[in-house]
Amino acid sequence: MALYGVITLYPQIQSIYLSLFRWNGLGTMRFVGLHNFAMLKDDPVVRTAFGNVMHFLILNAGLQILVAFVLAYFLCQKIKGAKVFRFVFFLPVVISSSSVALLWYFMYNSDFGLLNTILRGLGLGVLIRPWLSDPAVARWTVFLPNTWQFVGWFMVIFIAAIDRLPAEILEAAAIDGANNFHVFTRITFPMLKEVYGLCLIMAASGTLQNFDTVYVLTRGGPIHLTELFATYAYWQFFTNYSFGYGSAIVVLILILSIAIAFIVRKFSKNQGLEY
Repeated sequence: MALYGVITLYPQIQSIYLSLFRWNGLGTMRFVGLHNFAMLKDDPVVRTAFGNVMHFLILNAGLQILVAFVLAYFLCQKIKGAKVFRFVFFLPVVISSSSVALLWYFMYNSDFGLLNTILRGLGLGVLIRPWLSDPAVARWTVFLPNTWQFVGWFMVIFIAAIDRLPAEILEAAAIDGANNFHVFTRITFPMLKEVYGLCLIMAASGTLQNFDTVYVLTRGGPIHLTELFATYAYWQFFTNYSFGYGSAIVVLILILSIAIAFIVRKFSKNQGLEY
């Protein structure tokens, strides 16, 4: 509890405290109450960041959980080399997000990046883009590295859940003549509803706190189009030197994280689930 208080609880309380002040980090702190929070609703970058967070949340959570579940289901079957594939798909999880972002940064490079090189080789030069600086596609490209990195994490969670399914139920279904499709749709999928809720909360929390991937790839550009709450808070702290306003953004992240977790848990309880 002491470790949790120092590492997690104290910084959160300090952020809430600083959000009530106007301070540039050096001069006198001036109490402004909720003025910093009132400024949030009128800030166009905050609105853009909120839209990007929702965009990332839907794409990240939806794609990560769907792909992870499909991979887990097939890797739980008796296929040759399943353990090797589990290791390969999980490997990106243990790499730092900054390293993953740097890898994808070079892949997206408009001059020598792997993506444009492949398009040139296939004769699809018309599709070549400056993937990270083109406002039309930047929002779609920056979410892929994070999705690619953490699919393996959710895959492992689903594998553990599938391995815990009662064997007698699956055996009874096979005796009754159920094929693999029926087992998948009528037994495996419904019995993992609790795990979906858990993964959704984890994906949502990760999306709200996402910083290093977007910062390395675009630094929130072009013209703040890929800005997230965390990257904008960082900009307010260390570029604009507005520690009170930056702290208000951090508190907003905390509030949204709690709200999403509450909504998911409430929905799960209404469905008769608990985790």
